[in-house]
Amino acid sequence: MQTKFFKFLLVSTLILVYATENKLKAQHNDSLVYYQQNLLHPQKKVAIKSYHFLIQHFENINPIKALALADSAIQLTKDSAYKTAQAQFLIHQGNIHLQMGLFDRALASFYKVILMTKDTAIETEQAEAAVNIASLYLQFGYFTESYQLIAMAIPVFDSLGNAHGKMKAYTLLGLIYSKTNDMGSSIESFQLALAIADSIKQNKNLAIIYLEMANHFMKEKNIESAAKFCHLCLKTTKEIKYPVIEGDCYKLLADLYKAKNQAIASKHYYLLALKHDFTKYKPYLRLNIYHQLSEIAVLQQNTIEQLAYLSLYSNLSDSLIHERATFQIKQFIQKINAEQQIRKDASLVRKEISNKDKKLKEQEKKIGNYAAYLGITGILALAIILYSYVLKKANKKLIFQKEEIKERNDEMRQQADEISAQAEMLSKANEELEKLSIVARKTDNAVIICNKEQEILWVNESFENFYGFTLAEFKKQLGTKLFEVSGNKEIKEYVKEAELKRDSVVYSNQYIQKNGHIIWTQTVLTPVFNMETDELDKFIAIDSDITELKEAKDFIEIQNKEITASISYASKLQKALLPLPIFANAILEKHFVLYYPKDIVSGDFYWMAQKDNKTVIAVADCTGHGIPGAFMTALSVVLLRSTIDSDKSLQPEKVLFELRKNLIKTLHQRNISGSLKDGFDISLVYLDNNSGSLDYAGANLPLTIIRNNEIIYLKPDKMPIGIFDKDDENFSKQTFKLLPNDMVYMYTDGFMDQFGGPKGKKYYRRRLMRFLQGIASQDINYQKRMLAKEFIYWKGENEQIDDVLLLGFRFE
Repeated sequence: MQTKFFKFLLVSTLILVYATENKLKAQHNDSLVYYQQNLLHPQKKVAIKSYHFLIQHFENINPIKALALADSAIQLTKDSAYKTAQAQFLIHQGNIHLQMGLFDRALASFYKVILMTKDTAIETEQAEAAVNIASLYLQFGYFTESYQLIAMAIPVFDSLGNAHGKMKAYTLLGLIYSKTNDMGSSIESFQLALAIADSIKQNKNLAIIYLEMANHFMKEKNIESAAKFCHLCLKTTKEIKYPVIEGDCYKLLADLYKAKNQAIASKHYYLLALKHDFTKYKPYLRLNIYHQLSEIAVLQQNTIEQLAYLSLYSNLSDSLIHERATFQIKQFIQKINAEQQIRKDASLVRKEISNKDKKLKEQEKKIGNYAAYLGITGILALAIILYSYVLKKANKKLIFQKEEIKERNDEMRQQADEISAQAEMLSKANEELEKLSIVARKTDNAVIICNKEQEILWVNESFENFYGFTLAEFKKQLGTKLFEVSGNKEIKEYVKEAELKRDSVVYSNQYIQKNGHIIWTQTVLTPVFNMETDELDKFIAIDSDITELKEAKDFIEIQNKEITASISYASKLQKALLPLPIFANAILEKHFVLYYPKDIVSGDFYWMAQKDNKTVIAVADCTGHGIPGAFMTALSVVLLRSTIDSDKSLQPEKVLFELRKNLIKTLHQRNISGSLKDGFDISLVYLDNNSGSLDYAGANLPLTIIRNNEIIYLKPDKMPIGIFDKDDENFSKQTFKLLPNDMVYMYTDGFMDQFGGPKGKKYYRRRLMRFLQGIASQDINYQKRMLAKEFIYWKGENEQIDDVLLLGFRFE
């Protein structure tokens, strides 16, 4: 009785859920019809509301239609009274262009919003446009500009209580930090965005953030976390029907598997992404997928597929270039046409009137002639029409029958071709199998075939030579199953991984041969699936001897550890030569030091001292970096200290002259070919803390002062400390009177010479001066943080090419 009742209750609940879903669908469809009917409503406010609803509805499922609606809505709101609405529609237009990969058009839409809201109080739309432009800047690697726009927009969203805007801003911040390798800040920003999305129940944005977090972990090579957020994203997109992001998810999953060299799984997800309806609206995504599939075809040695995907890639690439060119040409032609149209209109009207007059006169003449012949020709014409109709109907039937016969013949011919092709393929496959069989038997590697329960079924001829055991002895000695004989403790996990991923896995083992020798092997374990049932059938394990490689690797690792330990200790010794922070703060209270050695030890150094009521500050760059640079640093610090201690002039230019003499003498340098040419560049300052008088001398290293946003650049002498063509020349001194709040910067060339940014170019001095000018009024610690972030943003994933040293202090 109870069972019947529960069955009844379950069926009733399912019927209710189904009815509710159908009711909601019907209500939604009714809403669509209602808003489509109101697009031409005489009241503009009603029409505007309808456009908003329909654009948001079609934005994710049919962007072409959404774009057409946005264009119409922009035309409707050209009146200045509807400026806010027009700004919103321009943002819609830009967002649709953005998700379609049409970046130039998206940027044009967003800039229109910025321009039209510049002198108005439309703060929300202005901030939204700024964030969208930041998103575009981010696409092309302009991280600093993107960061500045977001930093401007967040306070606006805060003051207006715009949670949606804040969520998007924090998502972009997470991306900036991720791309500039500040992983802690990246995760923090993503978590803030997730919290906001969850609080306002924005599943669409949750999906976007999940995707961006997956991208973030992909960059960190944390495949598991990337896959986890990919699947969360897919689950969310399927719940809310968001094909835009769903297609991107499939693409990212494919990239994940490709990164792990799992070609079969990777290809599967690339094809899913291609089948996804939305990829037709994202040509650049499709272009990348064709490229990836062609690479997989190369790995799988499938020349036909490779050529097919390369052809698709080439055709799409050409069409995109043509489309972009056509778009630009159309814009140019429209401008010309607009200018010429006014001139043409008048002449067209005159011609039209003249043509109409002529036609009227001709028709008057023909009316009489038509009346005379109408009676005779009418009957004849009717007979001809009826005969033609019957004849056409018979011809159509005959043509249809001929086409049917032709189609059947084509089908039979196609089937014959397919059978012939399959026979050829089977013949080739048999040849390949024969070759593989020979390879399996004759290779020096040991080949083992197991069934799906991992029981060893067969080994090749080389197996006995490899291990010293026959198969029977091997089974008796070690076991009959793969997990019993393997020397790897994690063998079960590797077998499970191979089965789940349907692809090869690689691991190492340690074995004792019959003669007692210990060997290391590398095993490639491949699962084999039944072609008809798609179920696991066998495992093939191929063992290679890597004993020598393993021993060499272990030896290198030990050496690397010893060398790294030695260099790390050398780094401690080098730091001991530099001023201690507590000592430096006592000498120069308001200062910071940005110090990034290229390797563990550095060829750059800085030094401070107090002498006769004057503060001595030096920043230097020795020849080379790493270990050679560190040796020069140690020698140079000792020589600098002793030269300053023995100097009584308190003149920086005389100190540099003596320092050069002492270095040349110490290194026994001569101005002849083959002689040691090492030395260093230096910026040296003597500062009178009471009067603010600053004496500067420089050997190839300049000094910059920023006062009230003005840059004052003190040039050095173009000669080093060390052997030089004119090493008897004196250095020059420049004296400058500092005022309170002046910022002084001393630096080596490492920051300026660093390659990076969107075009992989050097940072250069001019860019550094502009950046220092922008932060000079800020707190000392804030300046150091901003310089550190700027360097990291600029460098990106490029290698650091030199040691970086920048010292700044404020005169008070």
